[in-house]
Amino acid sequence: MRTLAPVPEHVVDPRTGAVCFGSFLGGFPRVDLSATAGPLLRAFARKRWLYVFIAKPPIAVAVCVVDLGYSATAFAFAYDADQRRMLADVSSLGMRARISDTAQEGCFAMFRSRALGVSIRREIGSPSYSVRVEHQDLDVQATLDTTNAPPSLSAVGEVGKGRVSTTEKRALLSCMGEVRAGRETRSLDGALGAYDYTHGVLPRRTRWNWAFLSCMDDRGEPIAVNLVQGFTGEPECAAFTKDGVVPLGEGRFRFDAQRPLSPWSVETHDEKASLQFSPGAAHQEKKNLGVVRSRFIQPVGTFSGTIDLGSRVARVTHGLGVVEDQDVLW
Repeated sequence: MRTLAPVPEHVVDPRTGAVCFGSFLGGFPRVDLSATAGPLLRAFARKRWLYVFIAKPPIAVAVCVVDLGYSATAFAFAYDADQRRMLADVSSLGMRARISDTAQEGCFAMFRSRALGVSIRREIGSPSYSVRVEHQDLDVQATLDTTNAPPSLSAVGEVGKGRVSTTEKRALLSCMGEVRAGRETRSLDGALGAYDYTHGVLPRRTRWNWAFLSCMDDRGEPIAVNLVQGFTGEPECAAFTKDGVVPLGEGRFRFDAQRPLSPWSVETHDEKASLQFSPGAAHQEKKNLGVVRSRFIQPVGTFSGTIDLGSRVARVTHGLGVVEDQDVLW
């Protein structure tokens, strides 16, 4: 089984210039990739995003800010698993987003357009992230507290010749707040929160499949699972429990790309996780701007299956989560 080393102080060793590839426990205080690429490449190939997922059955909320360097985008949605429908699904393009070089204290992700405002922030000295979405169809006010959560999983991977991606995942954060979607307002108090912070100098064409779930297992224990196929691969695959982070093998996804709302199968190559995903709705974006093209779909729904944690096998039934099929030329 893969072991998780303590997170190093730097992504790039300041003495040798070597990139610290691998899987680590904890988050980088700052991600500095300036030594891996020149100014021009960083201007066009550096991408950053911060994604938050909040689950309180039957409600799932997702919030994301993406900085592409030359443009920016943000989206947010609220989903009801009982009704199997989006309560609200909003997105916007902009010229600029502001995202910090860390997901730790001092973290921020800011986006504002005429229609949509998104703010995710963790102040210096605070254990909590504040999440705010402002849109006429969707309003989110939430606080995610890290105090009793397991540590972050950080991964650094080579994603092409001379291209590096860093990512930090953290899950099982305690949540307080509420979401208003249309005329409906739902409490998020007691929800499970998670985030995905990614910062990389990425290839012109980037593809991956991703799965994330956050729920109580059949024994009433909180569990979250992050799996990916492609991109950084196995280094970012793991389960999160109240006892810590358990490494898992790279994901193996089976689905119909032409019918993404049909069932998905998500397993790991080490056979530690075997999950079935039932989509209810999807956030999707398809763009063709000539030199920039993207096909991005993120179904939201419920997972069922098993995860081998080593000490025991966790079983989940109707656990809220998302899957993703991404193919982007940027």
